[in-house]
Amino acid sequence: MARHLAAVVVPLALVASCHLIAEVDGLVANEPCETAATCQNPDICHHFTCESGLCTPNPDPVGTVCIFGYCNAASACQCPISGCPVGAPCTQHIDCASEFCEAQQCKPSPCGGPCGGVCWECSVADDACVPVPYGTVPNDSCPDGCDGEGNCQSCDNEVKDVDESDVNCGGPSCPACDDGAMCNVPADCHSCLCENGLCEPFDCKNGLRDGCESDVDCGGPCGSTCAPGEYCHSKQDCASHFCSEGVCQEEEAR
Repeated sequence: MARHLAAVVVPLALVASCHLIAEVDGLVANEPCETAATCQNPDICHHFTCESGLCTPNPDPVGTVCIFGYCNAASACQCPISGCPVGAPCTQHIDCASEFCEAQQCKPSPCGGPCGGVCWECSVADDACVPVPYGTVPNDSCPDGCDGEGNCQSCDNEVKDVDESDVNCGGPSCPACDDGAMCNVPADCHSCLCENGLCEPFDCKNGLRDGCESDVDCGGPCGSTCAPGEYCHSKQDCASHFCSEGVCQEEEAR
């Protein structure tokens, strides 16, 4: 008689915080076999060998490519650090690369793209990115919770905290910095231009696609100015307010 191995269950909280997807469920061991090819297909991140005439499950090597990313040391399929792709399990918006989790599954964002910032989420009712409720603690980078206006509460303490590039700005949790503030990476700056450790002003008329612009001299800090056919990160980049697959479209049909 076949013996079913106990499933290795990853706690749901761990799934959310580490982008882990438990795939060790329903392995069937000790089936008679002549070769591994006669064993049933095991779950993701495992493979069977035929040992002493019995199907024996073994974990795949760490780093093996799996359905949503790669196999980790816990023999689970782990999403990339950028977030889980559409279709992957999730418990909150920040688990997903699209920053939109609905019915415990990552789905395309109805806002046209990620909202940006741990204290923002896409609202289906508003068809726009909105701040998460006051006191929400999205992850460890915002331990004091969100202020209800899209910022971590630690972003208002007039102190340069460890995750900030300058006082109350920059880093993964606080608003982008204004021109002249200190920065470590372009994302620390409202302009997305960080040169020699300082945020530089953007220019929407230089004939270049630079900074946070989604296309040449449009989108991002230049506002909803991209025409149909030009690239977009979200609908806010497009004059039509309709971004599909990274390109501005004509006004969406109602």
